[in-house]
Amino acid sequence: MNQNSLLFRSPIRVGVVGLGRAGVQIHIEALRKHSDFYVTAVADPLESRRKEQATLLGASAFASLDELVTSALCDVVVIATPSRDHYSDACKVLEAGIHCVLEKPMATNAREARELVARSKAKGLHLFVHHHYAYEGETLFLQEIIHSGRIGAVFHIDVFWTGFSRRWDWQTLQKNGGGQLLNTCPHVLTLLLTLLGGDATLESGRARLIKDAGDTEDDVRMFLRGCNGITASVAVSSVCALPMPRLTLHGSCGTLQENFTTATIRSFDPCAVRALKVIDVAAPVDGSLTETLPWKEEQVPVKPTSQGGTFYDNIAATLLQGASFRVDPGQAARIIEILEAIASQSRA
Repeated sequence: MNQNSLLFRSPIRVGVVGLGRAGVQIHIEALRKHSDFYVTAVADPLESRRKEQATLLGASAFASLDELVTSALCDVVVIATPSRDHYSDACKVLEAGIHCVLEKPMATNAREARELVARSKAKGLHLFVHHHYAYEGETLFLQEIIHSGRIGAVFHIDVFWTGFSRRWDWQTLQKNGGGQLLNTCPHVLTLLLTLLGGDATLESGRARLIKDAGDTEDDVRMFLRGCNGITASVAVSSVCALPMPRLTLHGSCGTLQENFTTATIRSFDPCAVRALKVIDVAAPVDGSLTETLPWKEEQVPVKPTSQGGTFYDNIAATLLQGASFRVDPGQAARIIEILEAIASQSRA
């Protein structure tokens, strides 16, 4: 079926551009396991890489994206090139009239991100930005906890996406789109925007270089206010040598703290305690203004009650059945806007 038709037939023909870690270990591995996709073409400037994958996949090999998009072999093209090239490469795919899967960050600045969204809409094409944290069990689990009222009304989230490691590779350079803002923060914001109602306002942000080589940041701090009223304090840093709780939900009747696989929940049933009434008199000395709450503490696995499918499940459903894609490209561009605002505040 022609790529400009409304729906496709399975398997969907896919080209992958950029055969490094992301292109091979993230995208090709997922595509090989999915019956609705067939990798028909690969492209990379390194001959050894493209020959290896072409042989493994039974695909055609090209030295450049320009050759691949004119081959008429692909319904969708995956862009897994270095961050600095995402915008220009995605433009080429969209201009060729082909749907685009774009590795994060979708661009290195907000203007380019918004332009990609506008181009895809004008062409009537899908722009699938790889924000896979929207599909992770951790995100779905936390979303369920908030909606369930299990710890009461959630009013604040603390996030520590931290560790300690020193880097001196290409991702420590601004010219390559390196640093925590463009590489790690998109994951964190994908999770957070889901929990904050779909959008958030940046109230303050700071990005700093502490110990890496290069010229870009290794420590990011931000404070967000979600459109649902929940606030979030976030640390994304490779300069934290002690373990911190990965994520904490603060609710009116308890707290949840989780570290990837296990969550500890300490809460009480609001129906099991008396209603509070203000006593506007001198404080008594008999301790009658204290109470013992019926706390319940438990450890639970970080698993949602229902699975939402994978990133490529969602793409298949969109192209084959006309389903909605979970992360709208406008939201992906909004993430770049927030990151750009943090960089601007840091310079100021």
